[in-house]
Amino acid sequence: MAILKGLIVIAERKRAEKICAAIKKAGAHFENIFLGTGTARSEVLSVLGMDSEKAVILSTVTDEKFFEVSETLKKDFKFGKGGGIAFTVPISAVSGPASMLILTGGKLK
Repeated sequence: MAILKGLIVIAERKRAEKICAAIKKAGAHFENIFLGTGTARSEVLSVLGMDSEKAVILSTVTDEKFFEVSETLKKDFKFGKGGGIAFTVPISAVSGPASMLILTGGKLK
């Protein structure tokens, strides 16, 4: 059985929808976008050509699909080179079989 992980992605708001579509295609499930604001001062952001408006994307991914999702973020969105950050946290328990199906992209009968 696949091991389920929580995937957290932080990126610029304007790229959130495209990132969600790409990670879903690569194997992530249950994507949710939350709006956030960075903490750097506007002068610093201006010099770096960045903005402080961020999106926090929460989703789930199995260990079997994590490599494909990670490679998509690196290749298509330049993660690891200033394009955003992504990390996983282990999910040690799920409340039942229906929840597990939803979080892994399974279909309920």
